[in-house]
Amino acid sequence: VAIVVMAGLTLPQECTRVTQGSACTYLCGVMSHIAAHKDMIDAANINQRKSDLAYDIVVMHDDSIPSSILNSIDALKVRRLPLSKNLKLFACMGMEGDHKNQPGNSLCEQAVNFNTTITKDNGETLRMLRLRTIQQMKPAAATLTNYDAVVFLDQDAYVLNAESLVDTAKNFINQDKQFLTSLGGRSPVNAGVWFMKPSRRATEVWLKDLGGGFSEERGWDNGGQTPQVWPEAIRADPSQIGKKGAWNFVGADKDQGLLWDIFGLKLKSMAVGGFADYIKDMEAPILKGVEFISSENIHASADHITGSPKPYQHEPCRGLGHRDKRIFDALKLIAPSTRKFFGVNKDGQHEHPSLLKQCSWRLDASISQCREIVARQSNS
Repeated sequence: VAIVVMAGLTLPQECTRVTQGSACTYLCGVMSHIAAHKDMIDAANINQRKSDLAYDIVVMHDDSIPSSILNSIDALKVRRLPLSKNLKLFACMGMEGDHKNQPGNSLCEQAVNFNTTITKDNGETLRMLRLRTIQQMKPAAATLTNYDAVVFLDQDAYVLNAESLVDTAKNFINQDKQFLTSLGGRSPVNAGVWFMKPSRRATEVWLKDLGGGFSEERGWDNGGQTPQVWPEAIRADPSQIGKKGAWNFVGADKDQGLLWDIFGLKLKSMAVGGFADYIKDMEAPILKGVEFISSENIHASADHITGSPKPYQHEPCRGLGHRDKRIFDALKLIAPSTRKFFGVNKDGQHEHPSLLKQCSWRLDASISQCREIVARQSNS
């Protein structure tokens, strides 16, 4: 089983300190995530006889990640899957819009070239193109066909219960579906945490979708309208369950739309869990090959801390009640491993960038801050 993490920046930034900007904070988040789950899979592999599964970490990344960070990833002895400029250009050029099929130095070519000079005129456009394109690369995990399954985790999704992850992965491998996810409130797929069985066929569908592009009216590769199955679309009117409509859900033109199209609509091999109170109203088959399940195992496997603040941001506990507790739990996972791998160098070890040492110090300080806030909330 491969635990897959994605890493990609939208704007270039020199990062020697964690306080230098959002890119530096993001790299702190990605690297602390990798360190924590590296520790976790090492323990799981020691106990392999209990689960019959062995684990790797695979970091999918583009050339926006600094070489010093890539060297630190290699020092952790985890695998990397580089994403080429040509693949990202292929994806970008497939999308509709003013940047499509422009001759010469098009916006897409500027977006995939991380050395492009950023100006006031092009900065926001390039940032959005890069964000969309890197998110469209998530299905590249389907190319990892030497694994029985992959578990994809966004950098803000943390495995807090390793036993639940092992159980869910084992059960997933033994079922006939190729993809397991949970519903998003505003999307048929939560693209931050999911399980996939890699295959050549899924890779082919993904590449065809990228080449065919996206439109809100016809979806990916001109496939047609999509059944409405996500909660926000039908709560006000349950009669709309399964009716076809526009591709206007969150992430339709990025990761969530691609994964829904590949595994839900074209390969017809998806299991969707979560939102049990909502799913109970969907007893009749809505879409061939898509099974709606009330299992909460995927939520028990990982906590996806969407929105802001993130655990790796400055003083992340801000009196937000339950969210503070979730952030504190995530910090207890990532801080010790980040300190272990990046906090202090020992003789003969790889010299990590100062950014990662400062990241470790920030996480340790955040644990102390969060501990006090969570304790006050518990006593009030």
